[in-house]
Amino acid sequence: MNNQTTSPAEGLEQPPSYDALLQRPKTALLLSEEWQSLPNKLRMNMATRPIPSRRGDTFRAALQWDAKLLARVKDMPRLMREGFHWSEANVCLEASRVDDATDINLLKKDGWKCCRLYYLSQLGDDPNWAAELVVCARDLKALAQFRLSDLQPEMVYSAWAVHYSPYPKAYYQYKFERLEPMENFNAVYDGMPMEGWWPWPKREDYPERTSEKDSLKMKKENGSMF
Repeated sequence: MNNQTTSPAEGLEQPPSYDALLQRPKTALLLSEEWQSLPNKLRMNMATRPIPSRRGDTFRAALQWDAKLLARVKDMPRLMREGFHWSEANVCLEASRVDDATDINLLKKDGWKCCRLYYLSQLGDDPNWAAELVVCARDLKALAQFRLSDLQPEMVYSAWAVHYSPYPKAYYQYKFERLEPMENFNAVYDGMPMEGWWPWPKREDYPERTSEKDSLKMKKENGSMF
């Protein structure tokens, strides 16, 4: 009798554990009326190299995919202080889907044919943000091979935070353009280093501002801020 066990096929992805599934978001918070009505929006654009500098099929021909994250945020200064942290654990798996991008004019103009949508939210009892992540490609093969782990913070080539109050009046709280670094700004905390998926500023950009951020956190924890 052969007592040898068969190992999983090479390259076969294992399903998430039951405990991991229990900790994930159960609903797509962003789709609710409560979250859609929030005035604070944060958008981040990510892509493989080269960094996109303009729209158009010709220029984007070298890109395998392009990702756009749009978040609704309850408290933007809090998100800046705490950092924008997310991973696959923040995804509501049951709400993910593949869609036809040709019905979305902006995506169609950029030459994308299909997209995959993910819905994310901050974990915990008091989530501060909920988001939709749209990954665009020219064929289903590229989408089928894409994994959220392919995304890295350094792939963010543009980002901005906007407050709409009252709509359609809006003002910018934050702006980042990798190709136009002299125009980057944080209207709330200036050059305070921010963590996670915030692309700028980082500690290496303003090492002298690290103590400033620590001071802000301490004041917030002690209840002496605002």
